[in-house]
Amino acid sequence: MSIFGKTENVYLASPLEGVILNEGAPLAGTRLLRVLSLAGEEVLEEEAVSDEKGRFSFPDRRKSIKLTPLMELVISQKIYVLHEGEKNLVWLKSKRSPEVYSELGGRPVNFRCDITSPMRRVDIGRGLFETSCQWDSIKSE
Repeated sequence: MSIFGKTENVYLASPLEGVILNEGAPLAGTRLLRVLSLAGEEVLEEEAVSDEKGRFSFPDRRKSIKLTPLMELVISQKIYVLHEGEKNLVWLKSKRSPEVYSELGGRPVNFRCDITSPMRRVDIGRGLFETSCQWDSIKSE
C-alpha cells in the first residue's frame, strides 16, 4: 500500500444472529437497533425485530473506504434493545479490522442477549468491548 492508500471494501459489521431474552424468556416482537459509526460520524442505523421465539438477525454491512498506512480504522458498533419504553444497550464494540467476523475472531454460536443481564467487559484483544450478551463458542469462518 502506498502512503496515499487504497480503497478497500471494509466490513463495518459482520452478520449477527441471536436471541433476545428477558429473564431467560424469549422476547417476541422486540425492536433492536444497530448503530455503526466511523471516525466519529454515524454511518448506518438499522432495525431488526425479533420473531415469536425471540430470534433476530442483522446482515453484514460493508463500505468502500480509502485506507492509508497513517490511518487507524475504528468502527463503533452499538446494539440497543427497545423494550417497554427503555433503550437498553447490549453491545458496545470498537472494530479495528476490516475483515468479516473480526469482532470476535469468528461467528458466535448460540448468541443470546438478556436485557436483565448487566454489561460486562470482555477481553478478546484490542479495542473496547462491553456486552450483556453471551455465546457458547466462536466458530472460525
